[in-house]
Amino acid sequence: MANAMKNMQEIDASTRIAISRVTNIIRVLASHFLPLTDTLLLQAYEWTVDQEGGVQDLLQQDFGDALIASITSRE
Repeated sequence: MANAMKNMQEIDASTRIAISRVTNIIRVLASHFLPLTDTLLLQAYEWTVDQEGGVQDLLQQDFGDALIASITSRE
């Protein structure tokens, strides 16, 4: 148990942000019934980084809709 806690403490802030971003991207894609492919996740991740929004912005309806519109227009 002590090793598990030590390993959890070693996750830096940028990694935590990346994990949260991917989690929220998956939520948005799933809510629109889109497949979770590596290509689609990468496109969505890059789009969110380009938008310079916060991780929680993905949970806002208009931001999520813009993400979906952007990645589906590339197909």
